[in-house]
This record gives sequence, C-alpha cells and structure tokens, in this order.
Amino acid sequence: MKKTEKRKIYYRFSVNLILAVLLAWMLCACQNSDSSPSHSSIKKISGAKQLETIIQSSDNRLIMIDFYADWCGPCHQLAPRLEKIALENSDRVTIYKLDIDKHKEIAAQYGVRSIPFVAFFKRQKIVRQMTGLYPKNEYLKIINQFS
Repeated sequence: MKKTEKRKIYYRFSVNLILAVLLAWMLCACQNSDSSPSHSSIKKISGAKQLETIIQSSDNRLIMIDFYADWCGPCHQLAPRLEKIALENSDRVTIYKLDIDKHKEIAAQYGVRSIPFVAFFKRQKIVRQMTGLYPKNEYLKIINQFS
C-alpha cells in the first residue's frame, strides 16, 4: 500500500472518529438537557400587572424572580437549579420567570443589564439581586437568610 493511500485511510478514519465523538456528545447533551420539565414548579410572569400583583403579595413570603431569555445559555443552565430549589423549598419561596425579550420595559425598570438576573422580594421590596450563574447553594443561602 502506498503512502498516499495510507494517508487517505488515516484521514477518513480520523474524520469519522471526530464525527462519532461529536454525535455522541450531542446526544448526551440532549438527554441531559437543562431545559425545564413540561410540568414546572416555576410560574411564568405574563406581564406588568401580574408582576405587580406578585410583588404586592410578597408580605412575609419570599419571592424569587428569574429574568431570563430563551437564547441565553447560562439561563438554560440555571433553569434546572431553580426547578430543584422550587421543589425542595416550596414552603419557603415562590419562584417565577420573566422573559426579558417579551417584557423589555419591565427588565429596564428593574435595571436588568445582564442575564441571568435573579431578584428576591420580601414585603414588596427587593432584598437581594444576583447577576450571573451561581451554584445552587448560593441561592439557598439567600433563601435561608430571608425566609
């Protein structure tokens, strides 16, 4: 077998191996997707009036609002963390989501400049804000502090 034939075989093998690894990685990523389940413990906010009602009802109840966008990778990573927090702490916190692309004026009103942006409300006031993606325990610290 000539050197050029060996190189072609090696090249084809390398390309196929890379494609197989990429396909396996993509399949694994889809199965472990961070998208929220179809039945979520997190409620979506549909507009300014609903948001106002939610905040007004935050007397002694801690309210957590996740300002997100569908195109935001870190927001997709945050979603399952918040889902777990909502399920495990339903007696202490209520979690909502607000799509900043659909509600730009609300996002601007709360000073959202980067996402994910999470605001915690109690007694109709913001008690804490977090910009960026944090481990689950960082969110739990705030819940423990204010609930």
